[in-house]
Amino acid sequence: MYEDAVQDLRGQTRDEALDTDNVQVRLPIEQSLPLVRAGQYALGHVAYSERSLSAAKDFAVLFVYRDLRDCFVSLVRFSERLKRSGPPPAWATLRGRAEKMNGFLDEPCGVEWFMGLARGVVPWMTHPGVLPVRYETLLGDEGRESAERLVGEICRAVGVEAGRGRAAEVLAAAVSSETITKSSGRSKWTDYWDDRVEAKFRHVGAADLNRALGYS
Repeated sequence: MYEDAVQDLRGQTRDEALDTDNVQVRLPIEQSLPLVRAGQYALGHVAYSERSLSAAKDFAVLFVYRDLRDCFVSLVRFSERLKRSGPPPAWATLRGRAEKMNGFLDEPCGVEWFMGLARGVVPWMTHPGVLPVRYETLLGDEGRESAERLVGEICRAVGVEAGRGRAAEVLAAAVSSETITKSSGRSKWTDYWDDRVEAKFRHVGAADLNRALGYS
């Protein structure tokens, strides 16, 4: 979901959702968010604005964020899995992970789109009433106790009773869920990185934005 477009994946399989013919519909957020019913959720890159704040006033809002280096890698991996009717992008045909990452960062269109989305959503992080959810914490990088504490905060934010001692069960169920972005394993930016990639990452302003999110 975006401010002016939506892709409704309800009732679709993961393979169907990855089909690029499954196009987005131009629909303003004022009309798309009311389509989300009780017990459902909307996932998106929604820019922080008066429009989005007003449209989401009756929703529990979670701001999920992670190291932007991993985000770039995850985007590349996701883009490779998309089912296209035409030829793949040039970078996807390159051999070697760092070569693919370099090729992707050489395509201004995709990088500018990504950075525009990232800059637009960051202000949600400090908006009153919005729960920041650090991906690495949720995946256990800071220990099981921190992960389960965050799960408890998420449950309270969305009005779900997790029950005492059930945070680990809720977390395991969430992580194993089949979603459009689920892959064979967690993205690791170090597998796709070299000095050239880092230089380009810094050149587009991603390193500065990463620091604003609390990463190095």
